[in-house]
Amino acid sequence: MPFFMDRHSIQATPEEIAAAHELDLATQEEYGVKFLTYWFDQEHGEAFCLADAPDGEAVKNVHAHSHGNIPTAVVEVDMDEVRGFLGRTTEPEPGENDPPPYAFIDSAFRVIMFTDMQDSTAMSINLGDREAFQVLATHDTLLRAEIEAQDGRIVKHTGDGFLVAFTQVDQALKSAIAIQQALAAYNPEHADRPIHVRIGLNAGVPVEHNGDLFGMTVQLAARICAQANAGQILATGIIHELCQDPLLLARYREVGRVPAKGFVSAVNLFEIEWRNA
Repeated sequence: MPFFMDRHSIQATPEEIAAAHELDLATQEEYGVKFLTYWFDQEHGEAFCLADAPDGEAVKNVHAHSHGNIPTAVVEVDMDEVRGFLGRTTEPEPGENDPPPYAFIDSAFRVIMFTDMQDSTAMSINLGDREAFQVLATHDTLLRAEIEAQDGRIVKHTGDGFLVAFTQVDQALKSAIAIQQALAAYNPEHADRPIHVRIGLNAGVPVEHNGDLFGMTVQLAARICAQANAGQILATGIIHELCQDPLLLARYREVGRVPAKGFVSAVNLFEIEWRNA
């Protein structure tokens, strides 16, 4: 059967969400559904359930029957993408002192980072495939180190860049800054084949109304990355709003509202200054 993720708008405690999940588990067999886990963001009143089900209607029917909180959206998802973005597809392990039902808070909100290497196609033509591959391997090694240092999860390798998910805005910003600083240190000693990268940052939740996992969030991060110049970090307004570190906030430079292909409204963008003051 396919897998589905739904989205609920709900004001509740972790204990109430855990109890509702238990009701779903008690009802699921009647509709041929198997709920695997959920994510809950108490601050923003959002919950997301992951289920193995014949269709989205079956997922809605279980919720309607068990507790009445029907999801506002249900989308079919790829399990590899769920693991890539959210890091798990099963229940977190309860602690020794956690009585059933196990109540936990695990937000599905993610910060999305797109990176893109400048002139990678031209590099293959100018250097040849073998040497170009070596440069790409160096690029991958440098970027992976700075992504993993901030607990970033690589969702996809695009060939000359990465799609990455972070749980915290500050982690994503530190990673992006560290990437540009690492390349700035690398390039002077490799002037014949420097590596220049553009970076775009956005944030959102997994289930939107366009039917794709993190669909519009990922698309906008990609559009922003494409608008950046080599060696530049661009971020949406939500990245600025959610930044908690005053040292990072000092690095923001407002670009203003710019159009983004495929989006009706202009997007408020900020550049992140990565060079040390």
